[in-house]
Amino acid sequence: MLGDTPYSEAEVRKLDDLTGRINAHELAFVVHVGDIGTSALSQACSDAWLEARARQFAKIRHPFILLPGDNEWSDRIVKRTKARVIRVGLNAGNDWRAGALQLEKSGMEFQVTAPNAAFSGVYQISLLGRHQVQNALFALAV
Repeated sequence: MLGDTPYSEAEVRKLDDLTGRINAHELAFVVHVGDIGTSALSQACSDAWLEARARQFAKIRHPFILLPGDNEWSDRIVKRTKARVIRVGLNAGNDWRAGALQLEKSGMEFQVTAPNAAFSGVYQISLLGRHQVQNALFALAV
C-alpha cells in the first residue's frame, strides 16, 4: 500500500526505487490510497505531472489500484479517466458509504450502504478509529 507520494521530484526518484522493490515480490495487487501531489507545488496536478505519474505507476508489474479518496484533485482525475469510478467514504454522494460509527469494547461498529444490497448492513471490525472504518469500506468496495 502506498499513499501521500510523490509530492516532490525527490519523492519521484524514491518512488522509482520503491517500484523496483515492489516488482521484486509476488503480490496480488498494489494500492495507492491517494494524494499524488499537493497544491503547494505548482506542477502538482498539471497535466504533465499527472501524465508522468500515470507512466510511473504503469511500471508497477502488479495490478494497480489508485484511490484518489480525499485528494483535493480527485474531481479533476475523475473527469480524465476512462475507468469506472467508485466513490467510497463517510459522506453522502459516495457509492459505498459508512455511517452510524460507534466505538465498542472490541472495536468499531458501523452501517454500510452499498450499491449492491447484499453488502449493506452493520459491520464490526476489531480496530479503532474512523480511518479503520474507511479502510474496511475500501476493502468491501474492491
